[in-house]
Amino acid sequence: MLVTGAKGMVGSYVPRAFAEHELLATDIDTLDVRSPEAVEAAFQAFKPELLLHLAAATDVDRCQQEPDWAFRSNAAATETLASACARHGTLMVYTSTGAVFKGDRPAPYAESDPTAPSNVYAASKLAGEEAVRGLLQRYFIVRAGWIFGGVGADKKFVGKIAAQIASGKTELMAVDDKHGTPTYAKDLLEHIRRILKTDSFGLFHGGNAGSATRYDVALEIVRVMGRKDVRVVPVSSDRFPMPSPRANEALNNDRMRLLGLEPPRPWQDALAEYLQSEVLPSLKPPPGH
Repeated sequence: MLVTGAKGMVGSYVPRAFAEHELLATDIDTLDVRSPEAVEAAFQAFKPELLLHLAAATDVDRCQQEPDWAFRSNAAATETLASACARHGTLMVYTSTGAVFKGDRPAPYAESDPTAPSNVYAASKLAGEEAVRGLLQRYFIVRAGWIFGGVGADKKFVGKIAAQIASGKTELMAVDDKHGTPTYAKDLLEHIRRILKTDSFGLFHGGNAGSATRYDVALEIVRVMGRKDVRVVPVSSDRFPMPSPRANEALNNDRMRLLGLEPPRPWQDALAEYLQSEVLPSLKPPPGH
């Protein structure tokens, strides 16, 4: 099994999630997926039966400011890998994003809903999906929600909020007008394991159950951390202007349900496990707590 993006938030859980597989775990420093020559050399040497393609340019604002970099990293690189899978008969799993939708509604999106990306990052990931579909018959595209997990690699919302609370901050602001599906990186891999057993190739959503705003997530973090002294203030997304527009990107898991697969657990349960088992043991509480 060849893995790209092995040092990222999701990739950090791969050795445990796929312990029964012989793994070639790569990241940009060991396999530049933007290089057709490097990709072909890796396939020739390792001859993988399965590719788990996690590597991506995920800095949404940089993608907006540098679209060539975004499409080279997310679309062209995915096409290069899909082409290699086609030549070598390798089954491909490509992780995409819930941001591929127009995002003008809070209700969760299904796999069957039309796509309409609102920023460059989402457009580049959707182009990757289209490359996979166009080149392969045996593939899984799994769209993820708002990823959290991998303490050392967690530079996103959950990691930032937990660190602020641990540092002693007692008032936080969080956006309450954009909805998404918080998704534990460890659970995403478990969803992929279940999907791989079906041979029902194609597109899946792989988020935890339920949807939330960043405000909802922040409240849950405060609750789990037992910090009744911390106040979370709901604010509009206009309060935090960014180079790249953000949209609603909540997901449901219709296809997993229709196939009779075990449903994902609620995001609240997954978040509590992550905080209690990984985050809190690594944080030093502020004085007096």
